[in-house]
Amino acid sequence: MTEKKKKEEKETNQKDIIGGLILFLLVLAVWYFSWQYIDNSILSEECGLSDTEARGLFGDKFGAINALFSALAFAGIIFTIFLQKRELKLQREEMEETRGEFIKQNETLIQQKFENTFFQLIGVHMENVKSIDLRKTTDKTQIIATGRDCFNNFYKKIGGQINSKETANLTLTLQGYLSFYDANKSDLEHYFRHLYHIIKFVESSSIDNKKTYTNFVRAQLSSYELANIFYNGLSTYGYDKMKPLLEKYALLKNLNKSLIFNSQHLESYKKQAYGE
Repeated sequence: MTEKKKKEEKETNQKDIIGGLILFLLVLAVWYFSWQYIDNSILSEECGLSDTEARGLFGDKFGAINALFSALAFAGIIFTIFLQKRELKLQREEMEETRGEFIKQNETLIQQKFENTFFQLIGVHMENVKSIDLRKTTDKTQIIATGRDCFNNFYKKIGGQINSKETANLTLTLQGYLSFYDANKSDLEHYFRHLYHIIKFVESSSIDNKKTYTNFVRAQLSSYELANIFYNGLSTYGYDKMKPLLEKYALLKNLNKSLIFNSQHLESYKKQAYGE
């Protein structure tokens, strides 16, 4: 209920109460002056009747007034019921308004809780990426690449596992990818598992506009990360769980398609995965 409506309802109630008081005072005044008339009536003075007899005779002679009093009393009851009904209506409206505010507050709390968890997961993902490093095989103390730069190196390693003549065959390409993945599992397994957990967290939540959050995840991914994610989604590691989410939330929209070893591989995903 708006403040304007509340004000109008309050003014209406005040008018009804004033009207009821005026009606009550009128009834009281008629009653008072009627009995005063009886006490000073000619019947009492000239006919030698007692007060009780005079009042009885007055009631017989002026029964219409008694009927009027009964009608006014009944009207007062109806008026009281009317006021109570209006009061109950206002109480129900206030309860509905309170319930609506509670629902909104609860939705806000759910949204805040979701966003707190979501951005914590993003923070953990960023730390996971930073923690990846590649070292020389002959000298483990010498670092070749760290963080996102590692995915450029990973991409080259995938290419090294695939014969250029075999790229037209997606099955052979994925076999090469699995060989690469198994050789670098210590760095990649945690990365892909956590990335899937973030998207799945958004997917299973009750919030609206889920794509707003998956778009934010997508914005954190580099071109070489997306190329790695592309083949991981087609492999046995991601086909059942990650691939449907990549398609649903267009997570490959920013993919540099020239990094895909054969353009025919692009057809393995629905167009929705590319935001088309």
